Amino acid sequence: MLRVENMNKMKTEFCNELLSKGAQCDFISVTCDKSGQGLLEQCEEFKCDMIVIGSRGLGAIKRTLLGSVSDYVSHNASVAVCIVPPPT
Repeated sequence: MLRVENMNKMKTEFCNELLSKGAQCDFISVTCDKSGQGLLEQCEEFKCDMIVIGSRGLGAIKRTLLGSVSDYVSHNASVAVCIVPPPT
């Protein structure tokens, strides 16, 4: 439950920051089998102009074995994609 609470707190803080700068902000929660594919489907449904997605900073081997949602999205999206690296 802590993870959901943290996610909700982060969504609120992030959305408030964007709204204070005059940007529109919408968050949705969708359950799907393949995260990247689900994200792209939602992007089309909402007619998004851009996707901003975080990266976990996986190494090449882990990314190859586990797959990378940001990698999938960046190669398959029909809109601009901004990948935000993990904090250092």
